[in-house]
Amino acid sequence: MKFKEIIDRANWDDVGKLFIEKYSQEEKNLEGYECVFLSLKSMKPVGSKDNMKICIVLIDPKDEWEGEERYIDIYGSDGITANDYHADRLERFALEMRAWNEWLGMEVNEDSLKEFSEIEIACHCLYEMTFMGFTEEKIQEFKKELDRRVEEIDNGTAKLIPMEEVMAHIDELKEKWKTDELEDSE
Repeated sequence: MKFKEIIDRANWDDVGKLFIEKYSQEEKNLEGYECVFLSLKSMKPVGSKDNMKICIVLIDPKDEWEGEERYIDIYGSDGITANDYHADRLERFALEMRAWNEWLGMEVNEDSLKEFSEIEIACHCLYEMTFMGFTEEKIQEFKKELDRRVEEIDNGTAKLIPMEEVMAHIDELKEKWKTDELEDSE
Protein backbone atom coordinates (compact mmCIF):
# COMPACT_ATOMS: atom_id res chain seq x y z
CA MET A 1 0.00 0.00 0.00
CA LYS A 2 1.34 3.43 -0.92
CA PHE A 3 1.58 6.18 1.69
CA LYS A 4 -0.72 8.34 -0.47
CA GLU A 5 -3.52 5.78 -0.06
CA ILE A 6 -3.13 5.98 3.71
CA ILE A 7 -3.23 9.78 3.68
CA ASP A 8 -6.27 9.84 1.40
CA ARG A 9 -8.21 7.48 3.67
CA ALA A 10 -7.28 9.28 6.88
CA ASN A 11 -9.01 12.32 8.34
CA TRP A 12 -7.33 15.05 10.33
CA ASP A 13 -9.51 14.66 13.44
CA ASP A 14 -8.26 11.10 13.97
CA VAL A 15 -4.66 11.84 13.03
CA GLY A 16 -4.55 15.04 15.10
CA LYS A 17 -5.97 13.32 18.17
CA LEU A 18 -3.38 10.54 17.94
CA PHE A 19 -0.67 13.06 17.18
CA ILE A 20 -1.28 14.87 20.48
CA GLU A 21 -1.25 11.53 22.29
CA LYS A 22 2.03 10.34 20.70
CA TYR A 23 3.85 13.68 20.40
CA SER A 24 2.39 15.82 23.17
CA GLN A 25 5.41 18.13 23.11
CA GLU A 26 4.30 19.19 19.62
CA GLU A 27 0.78 20.29 20.56
CA LYS A 28 1.79 23.93 20.14
CA ASN A 29 2.61 23.17 16.46
CA LEU A 30 -0.54 21.17 15.72
CA GLU A 31 -1.82 23.75 13.24
CA GLY A 32 1.38 23.37 11.20
CA TYR A 33 0.99 19.60 11.13
CA GLU A 34 -2.62 19.97 10.02
CA CYS A 35 -1.59 22.27 7.15
CA VAL A 36 0.99 19.73 5.98
CA PHE A 37 -1.53 16.89 6.28
CA LEU A 38 -4.10 18.78 4.19
CA SER A 39 -1.53 19.69 1.55
CA LEU A 40 -0.50 16.02 1.30
CA LYS A 41 -4.10 15.14 0.47
CA SER A 42 -4.00 17.44 -2.57
CA MET A 43 -0.53 16.40 -3.83
CA LYS A 44 0.10 13.93 -6.60
CA PRO A 45 2.57 11.18 -5.66
CA VAL A 46 5.70 10.44 -7.65
CA GLY A 47 7.44 7.11 -7.68
CA SER A 48 10.59 6.61 -5.64
CA LYS A 49 13.57 6.50 -8.03
CA ASP A 50 15.38 4.06 -5.76
CA ASN A 51 12.46 1.74 -4.90
CA MET A 52 12.51 3.01 -1.32
CA LYS A 53 9.86 1.70 1.06
CA ILE A 54 8.76 3.37 4.28
CA CYS A 55 9.56 1.26 7.35
CA ILE A 56 8.22 2.00 10.83
CA VAL A 57 9.50 0.09 13.84
CA LEU A 58 9.20 0.31 17.58
CA ILE A 59 12.68 0.39 19.10
CA ASP A 60 12.93 -1.20 22.51
CA PRO A 61 16.07 -0.28 24.46
CA LYS A 62 16.31 -3.87 25.68
CA ASP A 63 16.91 -4.92 22.09
CA GLU A 64 19.07 -1.97 21.04
CA TRP A 65 22.05 -0.16 22.49
CA GLU A 66 20.56 3.31 22.55
CA GLY A 67 18.51 5.18 25.12
CA GLU A 68 16.28 4.09 27.91
CA GLU A 69 12.83 4.70 26.42
CA ARG A 70 10.97 3.00 23.63
CA TYR A 71 10.54 5.08 20.50
CA ILE A 72 9.36 4.88 16.92
CA ASP A 73 11.97 4.81 14.15
CA ILE A 74 10.97 5.64 10.60
CA TYR A 75 13.39 4.98 7.79
CA GLY A 76 13.59 4.01 4.18
CA SER A 77 14.68 0.63 2.89
CA ASP A 78 15.48 -0.46 -0.64
CA GLY A 79 15.60 -4.11 0.41
CA ILE A 80 19.40 -4.38 0.26
CA THR A 81 21.29 -5.64 3.31
CA ALA A 82 23.60 -3.27 5.15
CA ASN A 83 26.81 -5.26 4.60
CA ASP A 84 28.30 -8.71 5.02
CA TYR A 85 28.73 -8.17 8.76
CA HIS A 86 25.02 -7.35 9.15
CA ALA A 87 23.67 -9.65 6.44
CA ASP A 88 20.46 -10.08 8.43
CA ARG A 89 19.79 -6.33 8.64
CA LEU A 90 18.59 -4.10 5.82
CA GLU A 91 20.31 -0.82 5.09
CA ARG A 92 18.38 2.10 6.62
CA PHE A 93 18.02 5.47 4.91
CA ALA A 94 16.87 8.78 6.35
CA LEU A 95 13.74 10.12 4.67
CA GLU A 96 13.39 13.51 6.39
CA MET A 97 14.73 15.50 3.45
CA ARG A 98 12.84 13.67 0.70
CA ALA A 99 10.21 15.55 -1.28
CA TRP A 100 6.75 15.05 0.16
CA ASN A 101 5.30 13.86 -3.15
CA GLU A 102 8.02 11.18 -3.15
CA TRP A 103 6.94 10.08 0.36
CA LEU A 104 3.41 9.79 -1.02
CA GLY A 105 4.58 7.53 -3.86
CA MET A 106 6.46 5.13 -1.57
CA GLU A 107 5.07 1.80 -0.49
CA VAL A 108 4.77 1.19 3.24
CA ASN A 109 6.51 -2.10 3.98
CA GLU A 110 4.37 -5.08 4.92
CA ASP A 111 5.70 -5.47 8.48
CA SER A 112 4.83 -1.84 9.23
CA LEU A 113 1.31 -2.33 7.88
CA LYS A 114 0.88 -5.33 10.18
CA GLU A 115 2.34 -3.62 13.25
CA PHE A 116 0.67 -0.19 12.99
CA SER A 117 -2.79 1.07 12.07
CA GLU A 118 -3.14 3.38 9.08
CA ILE A 119 -3.80 6.31 11.43
CA GLU A 120 -0.59 5.51 13.35
CA ILE A 121 1.36 5.31 10.10
CA ALA A 122 -0.02 8.69 8.98
CA CYS A 123 0.78 10.21 12.38
CA HIS A 124 4.36 8.91 12.65
CA CYS A 125 5.22 9.70 9.03
CA LEU A 126 3.82 13.22 9.38
CA TYR A 127 6.10 13.79 12.36
CA GLU A 128 9.13 12.42 10.53
CA MET A 129 8.58 14.25 7.26
CA THR A 130 8.28 17.63 9.05
CA PHE A 131 11.24 17.06 11.37
CA MET A 132 13.31 19.69 9.52
CA GLY A 133 10.44 22.12 8.89
CA PHE A 134 6.79 22.63 8.00
CA THR A 135 7.47 23.57 4.38
CA GLU A 136 9.47 21.83 1.72
CA GLU A 137 11.33 25.11 1.21
CA LYS A 138 12.56 25.05 4.84
CA ILE A 139 13.63 21.44 4.45
CA GLN A 140 15.57 22.25 1.27
CA GLU A 141 17.25 25.21 3.01
CA PHE A 142 18.36 22.85 5.77
CA LYS A 143 19.62 20.33 3.20
CA LYS A 144 21.60 23.01 1.33
CA GLU A 145 23.23 24.13 4.58
CA LEU A 146 24.06 20.54 5.46
CA ASP A 147 25.54 19.96 1.99
CA ARG A 148 27.60 23.17 2.35
CA ARG A 149 29.02 21.99 5.67
CA VAL A 150 29.85 18.56 4.29
CA GLU A 151 31.65 20.23 1.38
CA GLU A 152 33.68 22.36 3.83
CA ILE A 153 34.70 19.23 5.71
CA ASP A 154 35.55 17.41 2.47
CA ASN A 155 37.69 20.25 1.10
CA GLY A 156 39.39 21.01 4.43
CA THR A 157 37.98 24.52 4.98
CA ALA A 158 35.67 23.66 7.87
CA LYS A 159 36.51 25.11 11.25
CA LEU A 160 36.50 22.02 13.41
CA ILE A 161 36.67 22.01 17.19
CA PRO A 162 38.89 19.42 18.84
CA MET A 163 37.01 16.88 20.95
CA GLU A 164 38.95 17.91 24.04
CA GLU A 165 37.56 21.45 23.77
CA VAL A 166 34.02 20.16 23.29
CA MET A 167 34.32 17.90 26.34
CA ALA A 168 35.81 20.70 28.44
CA HIS A 169 32.89 22.95 27.51
CA ILE A 170 30.40 20.21 28.40
CA ASP A 171 32.13 19.78 31.78
CA GLU A 172 31.87 23.55 32.38
CA LEU A 173 28.16 23.47 31.59
CA LYS A 174 27.63 20.51 33.92
CA GLU A 175 29.35 22.36 36.75
CA LYS A 176 27.33 25.50 36.07
CA TRP A 177 24.13 23.44 36.05
CA LYS A 178 25.02 21.83 39.38
CA THR A 179 25.78 25.22 40.92
CA ASP A 180 22.60 26.82 39.57
CA GLU A 181 20.56 23.87 40.77
CA LEU A 182 22.02 24.16 44.27
CA GLU A 183 21.33 27.90 44.38
CA ASP A 184 17.75 27.41 43.18
CA SER A 185 17.00 24.77 45.80
CA GLU A 186 18.01 26.95 48.78
